[in-house]
Amino acid sequence: MDNRSDDDLPQGLRSRSKTIALYIVTTILGILILLLITIPFIAASEKLQEQDTPATAAHRYLLETSVDTSLPSWVENDAKLRRTAERTVAIQIPRTRTSNSFGSGFLVSSGVVMSAAHVAKTGFADAGLGIVVHCGTKHIEGTLLTHDPVSDVMLISAQGCVADETAIDPRELEVNDPLHICGFKFMYDPNRDLIHVQRYFEMTSPIPQAILEARNLDLHSPDGKDIARRLYLMQEQGLPRLQAISGAMIQGQSGSPIFDDEGAVVGMLVITSPRFNRSFIVPGATLAKTMRDAHLR
Repeated sequence: MDNRSDDDLPQGLRSRSKTIALYIVTTILGILILLLITIPFIAASEKLQEQDTPATAAHRYLLETSVDTSLPSWVENDAKLRRTAERTVAIQIPRTRTSNSFGSGFLVSSGVVMSAAHVAKTGFADAGLGIVVHCGTKHIEGTLLTHDPVSDVMLISAQGCVADETAIDPRELEVNDPLHICGFKFMYDPNRDLIHVQRYFEMTSPIPQAILEARNLDLHSPDGKDIARRLYLMQEQGLPRLQAISGAMIQGQSGSPIFDDEGAVVGMLVITSPRFNRSFIVPGATLAKTMRDAHLR
């Protein structure tokens, strides 16, 4: 047995021992520091993952809104127009922490909203989660009932939104038909960090001779390609073609109902063409078919 102390070791070996010992101590300290840093982070991440389900994330991603549902006085004084206009709702769907999708829609019966399917094309709405329907002063959590990207029509369950059955007229529109459009506009207020949601009401008229064709679209853009594909599938499935109306609408107005002087819905806004100052609507015949297929009529 060797009883020599460190003082008895050669100078070089003693120096090397100290270096190794220092290295071991430094390594152990480094590992301890790393554990102290990473363990809380891992725990927080696991907790976030437990809480960050699509439903909870969807609610956190909803941007604050201020909703104005007022109508022009002349519409308020017309019972038939007011009845349909008051059935319009604003739709809000979270996509990311800083971005929400917005659209318009209308109640076809109590608790059932019709809108453009592309409003719920992305985000948590794909799973039927995180759809908020602004119904008057109420903010109702909705879920998808049907979603057809070809006809561009969807139905949303929004229990708590009350309305009588909305008349849907499948007739072909004529050039002299006086029509009305009502929905919502969405404007961001950076000073208050919220979205102003304001109901709008405008007059429009059909343009029967205008036909939306794939060759007139920008096929280099994602939207152009998507619309061209839908037009092809609509023709394959024998669906009525989209009909043109006067006036170029703006983003957020998709899903707005088009209705006549009697308040009957004859179409729903889905595409706008600012270049030609016109928009395109899903005709009443397709809307009526959607209701029949969902066993709601």
